Amino acid sequence: MNKEAQPWVLALSASADELHCLLSNGFDRFVHARGECPGAADEPTLPGQLTALLREAQVGWLRLQLQPALDLHSWEVALQRFCSTLAVSRHLGGAADPADVALAGVEPLDDDDAVWWLHAAPQQGSAAALGAQAAGRPLLLVSAQLPVVQAQALRRALGRQWRGGLWLSQAAARVAAQLALPRAAWRLYGDARAAEVASGGPPQRRLVTALKLDMVDSTGLTERWGAERYALRYAGLHGLCREQVEAHGGHLDDPRGNDGWMAYFGLSSGHEDAAAQAVLAGEAVLRLAPTLGFEMRGGVATGRLALRDGLAFGNEVNLAARLQAHAQPGALLVSAGTAALLGPGIEREEIGVLTVRGMVEPQRAFRVLAVSEVHAAARARPLQGCLVGRQREFAELVDTWRDVQRRRRGAWRCIIGEPGIGKSRLLREFDRSLQATLAAPVRLLLAGRAELQTSAFAALALGLQASVFEALAERLRDSRAPGANAPETDAALLRQRLLDDLLAAVTARARLEPVCVIVDDAHWLDPSTLEFIERLRRDSAELPLLLVVALRDDAASLACGLSVDDALALRALDQADSLELLASLSAGEPLSERLQQSIAARAGGNPLYLEETARMVRARPDAAELAERAIPLTLDELLVARLEGLGAALPLARLAAVLGGEFPAALWNEVLAEPDEWVAGARRGANWQRLLASGLVVAEGVPPLQTLRFKHALIRDAAYQSLWANDRRRLHAIVARVIERIVERDDDTLGAALQLRAHHLAEAGELEAASQAWMQAARQAAAAAADREALALARRALALLAQLPDTPALRQQALQLHLLEAARCIALDGYGAASVEAAYLRAAALCSDAPDATMRTRVELGLEACYAMRGDLARARALAEAAVRATGWQPNLRLALQARWAWINVVFHQGHLGEALEMADQCLARYEPALHQPRAVQDPAIMCLCYSAWGLFERGCAGLALLRVQRLLELARRLDHAFSHAVAHGFAASVLLFRGEHELGLEQAEEAVRRCAAADFRAWLAHARVVRGRLWAGLGDARAGLAEMEQGLALWTATGARITAATYLAFQAEACLMLGQPDEALRRLLQAHEIALRHGEHYHEAELLRLQGWARWLLRRDEADANTAQTLLQRGLALARTQGRLGFVLRGALTLGRVDVECGEAARAIVRLKDALDAVPDHHGSSDARQAQECLGDWQARVAR
Repeated sequence: MNKEAQPWVLALSASADELHCLLSNGFDRFVHARGECPGAADEPTLPGQLTALLREAQVGWLRLQLQPALDLHSWEVALQRFCSTLAVSRHLGGAADPADVALAGVEPLDDDDAVWWLHAAPQQGSAAALGAQAAGRPLLLVSAQLPVVQAQALRRALGRQWRGGLWLSQAAARVAAQLALPRAAWRLYGDARAAEVASGGPPQRRLVTALKLDMVDSTGLTERWGAERYALRYAGLHGLCREQVEAHGGHLDDPRGNDGWMAYFGLSSGHEDAAAQAVLAGEAVLRLAPTLGFEMRGGVATGRLALRDGLAFGNEVNLAARLQAHAQPGALLVSAGTAALLGPGIEREEIGVLTVRGMVEPQRAFRVLAVSEVHAAARARPLQGCLVGRQREFAELVDTWRDVQRRRRGAWRCIIGEPGIGKSRLLREFDRSLQATLAAPVRLLLAGRAELQTSAFAALALGLQASVFEALAERLRDSRAPGANAPETDAALLRQRLLDDLLAAVTARARLEPVCVIVDDAHWLDPSTLEFIERLRRDSAELPLLLVVALRDDAASLACGLSVDDALALRALDQADSLELLASLSAGEPLSERLQQSIAARAGGNPLYLEETARMVRARPDAAELAERAIPLTLDELLVARLEGLGAALPLARLAAVLGGEFPAALWNEVLAEPDEWVAGARRGANWQRLLASGLVVAEGVPPLQTLRFKHALIRDAAYQSLWANDRRRLHAIVARVIERIVERDDDTLGAALQLRAHHLAEAGELEAASQAWMQAARQAAAAAADREALALARRALALLAQLPDTPALRQQALQLHLLEAARCIALDGYGAASVEAAYLRAAALCSDAPDATMRTRVELGLEACYAMRGDLARARALAEAAVRATGWQPNLRLALQARWAWINVVFHQGHLGEALEMADQCLARYEPALHQPRAVQDPAIMCLCYSAWGLFERGCAGLALLRVQRLLELARRLDHAFSHAVAHGFAASVLLFRGEHELGLEQAEEAVRRCAAADFRAWLAHARVVRGRLWAGLGDARAGLAEMEQGLALWTATGARITAATYLAFQAEACLMLGQPDEALRRLLQAHEIALRHGEHYHEAELLRLQGWARWLLRRDEADANTAQTLLQRGLALARTQGRLGFVLRGALTLGRVDVECGEAARAIVRLKDALDAVPDHHGSSDARQAQECLGDWQARVAR
């Protein structure tokens, strides 16, 4: 064992007033000494023998073993007098008494919970340390006297720098020295090595940048130098690589072979500049390697990698290696993903597209040319869109500046908000307004940087350098930070003098003219710059100096001295502002309205999220999918950093992400109570309070109806995507089990809960159970008349079944789903739609395995309806007759009714009115409302009542038709079935139109339109609009009515329907006749007649002939035209008699009678019309009968004269 790599041990114990000390390296050197035990308020001192050995051995690493009674004293301060760079960890002796353990205020240092943290008085240290020791955790105790901002700077920096096998005590000593913290301000209990913690971290996915470094011609170097010399120089090169990688926050992997290394950045904690740091490290190694005699080349790639036990896995690791292989000696190539994250400080050029071995897609690559400015290495995220939603805040800044100038007194404005909300954009706009004034004021622009937080005055030095205070920047550069060996009091004094001089220079300038100091990203300021700002604010109260400071809202409480009272809090943009911002970004082809809406909904009003998502999707063929699911690579680091700011609460955020963007608090509480190891680890301690306090998850409402939601969908997606797939599946399965229990307890939650459970089962990989749950949810939605939702759910179930092995049971499940799919397509698209036929044909292919023999009949009835609506009546009738033969009235009465209704539908349209009415009466006589199926598209009794009411009017029974309409509406109300309601009102409007009751008919038509539009029943919406248009025409507005009928017919045919189109064209022709356009009427009637004959649709043919005859009579020019018109009228009358359509016979007799009267044949007209009226005694309540009676009276009077 190498004794140089082991810590020394100093054991201190007390007896009476005597201090016993034993110092040993654990091998061959030790000293035992006694000294005076310090009093409670005394500074501790160590015996001279012990301090002499400390100096002689130059001890750098020490474990301090203490009795708890000696823990209060600052032993580290006493030791530092002799060993200034000493790394010390305390270890308390003796077993912990539970009564002495106190963990109040203790929280994890970062998200892996490997180290605990406490910001409190030293008196609390022993009790907390005993608890940490019992839990096997090191504890970093930071004195309450240290300002919060400096304490948090120590915490963040330690989280970044503790890696690569470094011991925690060594990392803490290094970071504290960088921050110039007094040694009495902190102490460490226990110790741990970074590699040990990394191996115990949970599996996760995160954005990581991989750097592959490779030496050129290692074989040749070995031959030239020899093996021993090569080995020595290789060790130096490895040290150089490790030094540069770790200096830039990376982790160097074990050597790969004899000539290359892989390094990872962003591996252990969230950084917003990991890609830039990787490139800076690579560039430094390539630049410095020649000093050791080596030439290097490298490749860099960035992507979301899978992490486990400190190792990274993913394509980007391979891509970095492939890019390195393509690089010329001395060159560093970076991927397109990495290049997108770099700032202007790294000069680069695109070298084109490379064909990379092992990867399907060619890869864009860039060559790094130079690092011109280290501090601009990372890509800045300035918002490019117009300033929207910030007019009030901008005006307040401008007004404050004017007030400072006028009153010559200092002012302070603080701007807070979440990352990306537009703080920097607002500051930039305000700075532009200052520069645009005639006399531009003195401005000092400062910005915090995460990588400079441990460098004293770093942010101030950069800001001064680019201002009128450049001489002060020189002073900062020339002033050397106190040396490591300088006494602490001297270092503090030198720093204080420097700070006083800087403040004096700025305030002196403010006495001459107004000064504006703008500070961005104050949460990343180094403690010294922060103190400068705090004191500048106090010292400039009576001077014309404005301080404008912006910081993140989650850091507001950490900014000691930076008052956030009356801060300008930037809130999320509303929907209108979000869309305005997106519109302002449109360069070239604008984003579609739908895409903009999708981006706005997901970004949650965050301008940076809006801009980066818009940039990601622009000109991409898969833009819609990207906008809904993908995370822009340029945002990934920011989102991960925000999540990792949660520390130990991060696993809880990941668990919440599994539940979705929004979920009931009751469900969350039940999931947290699950006896699962993963869940138990996430819920421990105060993690939930910490998650809520972060603002990333917000609670709305009050229990038991409280809901929880992520503030931004992108935050939720980032948390979800950071989980390993195995963990996702495990957690989804847990949530599905919890939902199942909730459903069993509470039926009221059934609809939404079924869908939610199905989703979680699918994500858990339990595909068969998920498909069954989706089908159950689809049936539930269908029963609730939510047809579009039911269709989507059924298709989700079918998509899952397609991924499972083909078995008879699953084929039957698919058959049921296709039938459900077809039914929903009928309701939404119409019977004749291609989607309906496709669903039924897929179902037909599965019927051979069906144990239920009626299943094929159901499928064939569906196809019959489809073909009937398309006008293929012969094919439809063959299917309907086969269904009737296959179904007696018993044992399946419901199916028998469906089969006979299908037959009625076909024969009615073919013109066989008597047969259709007779079968409809048989069906209605056997029907009971209990036979109704809520999830069915249509009810057979409803449809029989609709068509028989229509047919009864045509038969000349207007009274019976009206009674049947009343029965129809009553049954629809009783069934309370959305489709039945819609169809019933549409047919009621039709019958009232025929009867001439236009006002009442219009009420029914409007109700039908309303219901069909609300439920998206497109086919029956088309019918309702046609009837409404015809009613408008009957009420005197023929022009508007004609336009409405034309739109209705277009919608009808768009559903694939061809049947009834001839009737709708006849309605249009009647409106044309009202408008005095018999030529246009005739054109439409000829088109209608051709359609009817082509499809064998004869139920309205008598009317088509009658209307053609009348149009031709009005257009007649000679005797031949008159004869043609009369022939058509006679044909129509004869066909109506043959079909038993006595209502049409009355219309034909009335129209032909008018022609006869004009020809002087009134007596013949009277006989014909009287016979027609006498034949329809139940028709006398119709307008047709009233017109006939009026004409009959006029004609009889004419004959009598």
